[in-house]
Amino acid sequence: MSSLQYRKERMSQMAQTWGAEHVNELLIRKKIPKNLYDALKRSIGMYIAKALHFDYSEREDVFMHRLDAHRNDRTNVTPNGGVVPKKEYALEYNFYIRSWCDVVKHFIENDPSYLKKFRLTPNIRIKYAEELEDNVGRGLDTAWPHSDAWVEGPWGMN
Repeated sequence: MSSLQYRKERMSQMAQTWGAEHVNELLIRKKIPKNLYDALKRSIGMYIAKALHFDYSEREDVFMHRLDAHRNDRTNVTPNGGVVPKKEYALEYNFYIRSWCDVVKHFIENDPSYLKKFRLTPNIRIKYAEELEDNVGRGLDTAWPHSDAWVEGPWGMN
């Protein structure tokens, strides 16, 4: 069986096992409760705000304005927009990781044993409407659509 066929069959099994909906042969989705979504969104916002040195606001328009105003604060952001965890805001990062894990727990609650490995280091990337100058033309310019599913070899998924 080819790697592609294996992945398609595994996605079908995961959809059935976890009560998820097929988007296509290689993509499934499952709605998460609003409280988990809100906690994840809030934790990501607080993490970004702390890393970029501005006050967090739950109002999305205010948050986005503050984020854009701090786009040149690159102390804790890589050229491709990755927010780098640091000890100065470890608490916010840990809140984000906890809310991320809560979402995953909900997704797999019907049969947690079906998930054998779980990468506990999800990345947050900030992408602005106007690309950051030091990312333009880089060999690993993340402005181009791509996937990091290869990280775990042929069995990895995003």
